[in-house]
Amino acid sequence: MLYFFVSLIFIQTNTSQCLNTQTGYLDGHVFQSLEISSAIVCGAKCLERINCMSFNFHSTIAKCELNDATAEEFPADFRIEEGTKYLPRQLEEYQVSEH
Repeated sequence: MLYFFVSLIFIQTNTSQCLNTQTGYLDGHVFQSLEISSAIVCGAKCLERINCMSFNFHSTIAKCELNDATAEEFPADFRIEEGTKYLPRQLEEYQVSEH
């Protein structure tokens, strides 16, 4: 658990280098929307919910959407849109990468 929080701190300052984000969002699988201004907090909210399989973060409107599916399961539901980021729940997505 400590490693996860240390990783989140590192990611907060190096987001573009550490997260494998996709520009866009998964459409039609949102089970909860939250007003959150950080992709890191959005990801933490996803990890708190067992039914969260991925999340969309809309930075321009500070909106976090928790999904009950992944783009890998439903590729036809993935939409490309600037200002949005999609991430699967997989914990390894949040770990620090070495460059």
